[in-house]
Amino acid sequence: MISREDSFMLVDDLNEEPNSNNQTSTPGVSNCRSPADPHFEFIDSRWKCKYCSTSYENRHTSTFLKHLRNKHKEKLRDTSNYNPEFKDDEFRKKLLKWIVTDDQAFMTLENSKFQDMLKYLQPNLQIPTTTTIRRDLDKCYDKTKQKLVENYK
Repeated sequence: MISREDSFMLVDDLNEEPNSNNQTSTPGVSNCRSPADPHFEFIDSRWKCKYCSTSYENRHTSTFLKHLRNKHKEKLRDTSNYNPEFKDDEFRKKLLKWIVTDDQAFMTLENSKFQDMLKYLQPNLQIPTTTTIRRDLDKCYDKTKQKLVENYK
């Protein structure tokens, strides 16, 4: 039987494609999530400001924003309308992960109040149907089963 913790990992694997563009990823960072992110880069185990020699050991948005406000106000103005890109496929993976790991009913997706909340957060969102989520879950199950069979050969 697969534990709840394992289900986190398995749902994370759903629909993942190998990184085909040979980009290296930064530890602990998945795309830009904060308006401060474009102004710092991870070099030699430290977060370094792109405009001065200041560096930090940890990635804390509040610290980065404070630094930008105090030292680089003009650069921070450029990001005042920061809005990270929304990705439907990423949303679907996160939705499936939530359903699986929190034992949510598929029917939650058809609840009008739940849909209203999602539409408020992302007005153009195409909310997946229960059929789509079931299909995604079946793919995840098949992938997990295949991994288990391979591990026990």
